[in-house]
Amino acid sequence: MPRGEGNRPSGPATNPVRGRAAALRDESRALRSQAAQLRERTDLIAGLLVTTILAAERAGRPQAENTFSLQAGRLRAAVGLARGRLRLWLERSGVDPEIAADIALACSEACANAVEHPVSPRRHAFEVEARRTPAEIELAVRDFGVWRDNHGPGHRGRGLRMIRELMDATEIVKGDHETTIVMRRARRQPAA
Repeated sequence: MPRGEGNRPSGPATNPVRGRAAALRDESRALRSQAAQLRERTDLIAGLLVTTILAAERAGRPQAENTFSLQAGRLRAAVGLARGRLRLWLERSGVDPEIAADIALACSEACANAVEHPVSPRRHAFEVEARRTPAEIELAVRDFGVWRDNHGPGHRGRGLRMIRELMDATEIVKGDHETTIVMRRARRQPAA
């Protein structure tokens, strides 16, 4: 066998393309790690902001009205803000505390879906609207994208099931560029 090519090592030290590829992989890992750390810090700061906003609103005690409305960006922390503000509105509206907790939890699950599921949204936001009548609370959570149909392995799907268990009626309304979960719940527990 001729000496030379067949016996030459082909590691990163002798192959500049492999060496550069290894360096790029290392750089990519470092950037992903930095991005994950920044996401964690952002979530922490956003969570503190939500806590501060809710504490200020509780202290303010404004008069409850028959409607509730909130628009927020598609951020995980915004889910907690929506849940907390809706629950405060429900409590001030005289809704039974146990029912208010159920409605706020259902809202939270719907908002989490609005943050996680839209594909190619037209706006990176979601909206929560609620209306109080003498008999019930009607709640709608709208995002500005179309949801992927995930029915394969790994599909979670527990949020919608929980919403249906917590609320008296639930409907998913799909539009061309938006998805809305409409929920209804009686304001009082049925008589036993």
